[in-house]
Amino acid sequence: LSELGLPFPASREDFESATQVAWPAGLRHRHDGGMWSTIYVAGTLEVESSVADMRKHYDRWQEFMETWNEKAASRGVAIGFQTSGLWRRMSTIENMSISVIVAVFISTAFVAVMLAATLRNFVIVGMVLLHVIGVCLALVSVLVLEGRNLGILESVSVTLLVGLSVDYFSHFANAYLDESSAKPREKRTLAAIMNLGGPVMYGAATSLVSGIFLCAGKITFFSAMGGFVITMISLSLFATLCPFVATLYYYGPEAQFGEISCPRRCCSCDRQREEEIAESNGVGFDLQPPSRKTRLLTLAISVFILAIGGGVRLGLTCSVRDPEPDCPEMSEVEFTFEEYTIPGDETDTYRCRGFDKIPPACTYYVTEVSPIIDDDVKDVVHHMILFPVGVEQSTCPFTCFDMPEARGVDFGWAVGMGSVRWPAGMAYAMGGYRQTLQMHYFNWDMREGRVDRRSGLRASITKEKPRNVLTQINVGVHPLGDLYIPAGLPNASFHLDCAPDLRGPVTVQAFATHAHRLGISVVTQLHRRGANGTEVVGDVGSTPNYNFNYQKVELFPAGDAERRLLPGDVVRVQCTYDSTGRTHETY
Repeated sequence: LSELGLPFPASREDFESATQVAWPAGLRHRHDGGMWSTIYVAGTLEVESSVADMRKHYDRWQEFMETWNEKAASRGVAIGFQTSGLWRRMSTIENMSISVIVAVFISTAFVAVMLAATLRNFVIVGMVLLHVIGVCLALVSVLVLEGRNLGILESVSVTLLVGLSVDYFSHFANAYLDESSAKPREKRTLAAIMNLGGPVMYGAATSLVSGIFLCAGKITFFSAMGGFVITMISLSLFATLCPFVATLYYYGPEAQFGEISCPRRCCSCDRQREEEIAESNGVGFDLQPPSRKTRLLTLAISVFILAIGGGVRLGLTCSVRDPEPDCPEMSEVEFTFEEYTIPGDETDTYRCRGFDKIPPACTYYVTEVSPIIDDDVKDVVHHMILFPVGVEQSTCPFTCFDMPEARGVDFGWAVGMGSVRWPAGMAYAMGGYRQTLQMHYFNWDMREGRVDRRSGLRASITKEKPRNVLTQINVGVHPLGDLYIPAGLPNASFHLDCAPDLRGPVTVQAFATHAHRLGISVVTQLHRRGANGTEVVGDVGSTPNYNFNYQKVELFPAGDAERRLLPGDVVRVQCTYDSTGRTHETY
């Protein structure tokens, strides 16, 4: 578009004109001698757009492709297709939505059948289902008010909702029907409350306590599931004790109204007949309601027993503590390769080596990182990355292009970087996992016999926790991703949007860019939703004149307001490459 002097966003006519120019640059050869072409397009669809917006854009792209495929077929050319990572997200959410709706309908139908078979009164069954649906709608409304999008956890929660929320309703409904059909609905309702009100509340209390313990977990799935349990129990208990009881009190069936007759005589389904038989045999008797003093005494005893049991359990829990980990005082730790012979039959060599230098259950805080590079290989060491792993890995160097079993990144180094020291009161947490160091050697002249005597990373560490613990967010294209840079282009630009999953505001302290040897610019934008739509409110660090030989970690001044991330923000990274020196595509 820029080469043709056309605006962005472009109209369909301008886009088709630019396509006619762009497709030859993306031509590639197939293994069977044929050719194919790829066109990368920068669209206006945001990463956090709604599924409806994604579907609208997807349909328009499909219409566009169908139009050109018809022209291609008429000319004897194979048809093309369009794809995007957003379409995967759109399809996943749509499938989850359909699955949730189908699961809710199936579970509701199953609950209706089981209630009809056990309660044998279609009026009561209808009342129970009406209130169950109300609880489901209320919980979904709570999720919407919390700003939650439909994900795996939300779909699982809503799928389980019908079966979990019917519990208390079915107990009260059964207690209502167990009362004599000769009684008016008011007395049957009050008797049901007296008989089951306490047990139902005790059961709800134990469920709520389990949800509270789940909320205390550090794993997001457990804490979110705890919130779901608490919300579901609270809504279900409220709906049972208030609307459902009121419905029974005013509209509950009397006598045998609504009763489903049993097809077999042996079922003894006629409750009135059972009562008459019991009275004729002198079996029936009246229970006097307990006095206020008895109820208060029972409550006091229950609370006393729960307090004693809880105290004993708490004492046992506090008395059995894990032994304090033996974390020795260390001020410095090194992760290095020693006497490693760099292969001479390849230009790019990725090797990893495992380390077990941080004791288990110990956490140290990194205040400074320095590179250790042997003078004999300083011109071939491309980068070094130290990352935590959950399994023990070989201490002998092994091939590891994709950083196997990585649980994140502790710290790294690339060409041009020196030592990095964090400001006072800030440090990087390291511990809880074993470490693995990845070395990337670029043996540009494929010389045989190069030996790395000792290269790696040195970290200055302390056991004292700083005021602010640092972490990092990586934004960009994964080494195994779908980034293809055509040959012969002076300014090949690509961008990627990332919406970090944040629990609160985050201050960005520093940034580092890396775009390999073809990179000439790395620029970021911070997109934020406001009253007038999505706006660019700043950046999180940019290197407009990127140079592979002068990479570094850049610290922001303290209190820089433009470097503050909020939940829902989207970070856009645009990388520009100069491939004029290449005769083939780079990926």
